[in-house]
Amino acid sequence: MYVADYDNHRVQRYPPNSSNGTTVAGTGSANVATTNLNQPTAIVVDDELNMFITENGNNRLVFWPFNTTNSTILINGRSGGTASGELSNPYDLILVNTSGNQVYLSDPAKDRVQLWTFGAGVANETFSTAYGLKLSTPRQIKMDPYGNLYVADSLRQRVVVFCANSTTGFLVVGRNTNSTPTFDDPSGIAFDSQLNLYVASSNNHEVLKYERL
Repeated sequence: MYVADYDNHRVQRYPPNSSNGTTVAGTGSANVATTNLNQPTAIVVDDELNMFITENGNNRLVFWPFNTTNSTILINGRSGGTASGELSNPYDLILVNTSGNQVYLSDPAKDRVQLWTFGAGVANETFSTAYGLKLSTPRQIKMDPYGNLYVADSLRQRVVVFCANSTTGFLVVGRNTNSTPTFDDPSGIAFDSQLNLYVASSNNHEVLKYERL
């Protein structure tokens, strides 16, 4: 298990059946050096145990090779602006595939999700509107086996989906324009093997299950 230790600016790895973690990225000190992390929020580990890590505090995505003490900056969001070449407090990521060199990043401070190609100066696509409303602080993102992108749109109190190859979003569960919200601040989403949807309702301190139709 890998843990993004946000306030300690590091990533820890816990072996199976162990409660003792080992620091595998970061030094515990926050700065922009590639040996350090600044408020890591999400981790993806590839088949060779290399890590892709979003840094909230540095507005960037880094690649951390297995068993090393240094990273490579893949996407540098610069100063947290609104342009397509910038990030502001990235929260979550989905690695499309390691050979394709593309990643989805949730950019909650700018109310959008972006698709990036590693090394590119700007995002390829931006996902910012669903069901007639702009996203508002989107947090966790997930992709189903069909390539559809699901977004926990936390301050809109809903989960939305962007179908494969489309930037038009649709409501899945939660609040529409006039309805009473069914959960409060959805910050996490997950699927089981049957593609039932689970939503973490942060302010209600509960997890809700929505069965696949």
